[in-house]
Amino acid sequence: MPSTQAGHRAVQHLVALFRRGSAPPPPPPPPSVRAALQLLYIVPSCLGAVALTAASRGELRRIWSFTDRPSFGALEALAQQEASDEQPPGGQQ
Repeated sequence: MPSTQAGHRAVQHLVALFRRGSAPPPPPPPPSVRAALQLLYIVPSCLGAVALTAASRGELRRIWSFTDRPSFGALEALAQQEASDEQPPGGQQ
């Protein structure tokens, strides 16, 4: 039974390599796992950059309360701006 002895020697060799710290490196993860791992640092760093920039400008509260729907105050301001844009220069019609 030479195959059993050869297998046993191979296992002993791997154990010895592992104990010395020179075990072969693990195989790289598949591409889908690498992409997911990259998102784990890309997304927080992008969000962190936005948060740090807003904090340095004093606009952190504005960023935190962001909504994609305009508030009523913004709608009134927009209506006033449109009304002033429609008037001819000089304010007379």
